[in-house]
Amino acid sequence: METLSSYVHVHIGLIILCCLFGYFLFRIIQFYVVKRQLKEDAKIIENILKKKFESIQSIIIVLKSLPKEDPILIAKFAKMKTDFLNAKIIDEKIHLSNKMTDLIIDYFDFLNIIPFLKLDVEAINTTDQIISIEKDIAKQKKTYNNKVKLYNGCICKPIGHVISRIFKYQTRKNKIIINEEDLIGKYETFKSKNILVVEERRNYSYSRKQ
Repeated sequence: METLSSYVHVHIGLIILCCLFGYFLFRIIQFYVVKRQLKEDAKIIENILKKKFESIQSIIIVLKSLPKEDPILIAKFAKMKTDFLNAKIIDEKIHLSNKMTDLIIDYFDFLNIIPFLKLDVEAINTTDQIISIEKDIAKQKKTYNNKVKLYNGCICKPIGHVISRIFKYQTRKNKIIINEEDLIGKYETFKSKNILVVEERRNYSYSRKQ
């Protein structure tokens, strides 16, 4: 009887170990899948952010061409570009992108307070490009932020915490923050002030096609 009892105990122990090992393996696979998906999304975001920060030079040119300059705003954009070039990880780049979005809102505020402002075609193109890039980021925001939440959730679970220490996984600190309504509202105000220039540009493009 004792032999049978010990045999049963051993088998129960082995079953428990197999279950624990299976659960642990499941968590490792889950980590791998979530991390891979997050990495793919991060690449898409990184490519869009590169375009966003490349547009800084054009923004500075527009600001310097205005009848009234704002040297502080120009300096902030210049510093932002330098900081982005020095950023190594996606978390840092997203943090800078969030700050740059606030700067872009300041940019529109500055444009909108200048009376009788009439920008040239290049300046209008730059401004349209900025909004186009911000819209691209906004489209990816929900997907990327959800993946970050899922990834961080995996790490915070007890088993996940052990796995993250073994494989040196770290939580993502920054999420994409874009106030689309505020940004587009500022842009619409700007566009309505420069509607004549927009129409001239359209007419010019149409005449060239002819």
